[in-house]
Amino acid sequence: MRFNTQTIKTACLTLPCLLISFSLLGCASSTIRERTLYLGKDEIDKANPSQLVGVWVVRELNPLSDTSAQTTVVEYRANGTVKSTSTPTVETTDQAGIFAFELHGNWELQGDIISHSNIKMRVLSDDPVATKLGNYLNNRSENVGGTANIYELDSRRMVMVGDDGTAMEYTRQP
Repeated sequence: MRFNTQTIKTACLTLPCLLISFSLLGCASSTIRERTLYLGKDEIDKANPSQLVGVWVVRELNPLSDTSAQTTVVEYRANGTVKSTSTPTVETTDQAGIFAFELHGNWELQGDIISHSNIKMRVLSDDPVATKLGNYLNNRSENVGGTANIYELDSRRMVMVGDDGTAMEYTRQP
């Protein structure tokens, strides 16, 4: 999942992408965080867009140290739009407040590379940090998006890996 990581990291952390999850605790930490190297094999050379259409629950396979997980649901639609909803875990909420949001944009598949573009954020809480992040992301003059490399894909599971080494597992929902 090769995202335009500078744009997303400037705002906070990863969008999964198309990519696109944010980790508020990761943003607040002053310690150096390390990511475990993802050792999975790139088994996909070409995918069909219809294989991605549907609703997926996403989790990070190699999170940065000292970051908390969020529940992220991504829906790839046949019309080329994508919607992602992230909700913090109870642990994250207790430590950092409610930081829930939706991302909307477009997607396109070429070979095994999925491109995300025109990403906009809708904040689902009244958390002031989340609101500022949403305003920042939505008011950028450059197109927010990026690309993702699909490593694994079958009818129930997909793995994407970004240029920053972030590996995300997608599990299809009924």
